[in-house]
Amino acid sequence: MSKWDDFKKSFGEFADKAAAKTRELSDTASLKIKIANKEAQRDTEYKVLGKLAYTKLKNLEVEDPEALTARLSETLEKLDVINAELAELKAEDEARKAAREAEKMAREAKKAQEQNDDEPDEELNTAVMTEFNEARKHADTEYDKAKKAAEDAAEQ
Repeated sequence: MSKWDDFKKSFGEFADKAAAKTRELSDTASLKIKIANKEAQRDTEYKVLGKLAYTKLKNLEVEDPEALTARLSETLEKLDVINAELAELKAEDEARKAAREAEKMAREAKKAQEQNDDEPDEELNTAVMTEFNEARKHADTEYDKAKKAAEDAAEQ
């Protein structure tokens, strides 16, 4: 493969990774905005609830106490819905965080495995060294035999 093809392939992989990261950041930002909006909605409903409760508890002049009670109930129901939606959004955010952490751990495990694959296996090293030592001993023995034969030949 030519250098140009290698470059194109590497650049393509980089672009894919960059696009995926951009999508992930965009989705995360969008989720954070949704959470902030729900919290603002919740705070608004709490304010309404507080005003209504204050009016009811202080027994101020209310033209229609039943309408006030209905409005209180309606606001409480809205708060329940908003709190449930907020809990779902926060759970989704936590799930995303957990998924990112799992991906990070998987990348680290893969990197560690690759490093381990690059490092020779200790058992293999031991076996190779044992075989090398045996071969060296055999070579030394053969050398000694050849040397002795040469000495014997030189003496005759």
